[in-house]
This record gives sequence, C-alpha cells and structure tokens, in this order.
Amino acid sequence: MKAFNPLTDLPMGLGATLTHNHRALDYLTSLAPDEQRQVIDSAQNLHSPAEMRAYMQLLMSGIPRAF
Repeated sequence: MKAFNPLTDLPMGLGATLTHNHRALDYLTSLAPDEQRQVIDSAQNLHSPAEMRAYMQLLMSGIPRAF
C-alpha cells in the first residue's frame, strides 16, 4: 500500500469537516492506518457536506459504516 499523503489523498469534504470538528480529527487520528484508509476511501463516496457530517457522527458513535 502506498504511503498516505494528506495533500492528495484526503477528500476535500473530509478535510473541511476535520478542520471544523476537532473531535472528528482526534477520532480519525486515533485509528490504525488501515482503519484511517477505510474512512478516507468511504468518504470518497459522499456527495454533500450533510452526508460527510452524518458519516463522521456515525463513525464517532461506533456505528459501522452505513455509506
């Protein structure tokens, strides 16, 4: 697996969500690298800020990915 580069690999919507939600950023950085990659890959399929916020809330609450 190639090394993670936040400038090219992080979806813009996820980056925006993380800059406004420090709890979400703390959660994401607490995950193992493979889990971080799963979150980032799943975020690629979201199409609106509302979907991204809902996705992060689900992740932080421990509910498996629903998207």
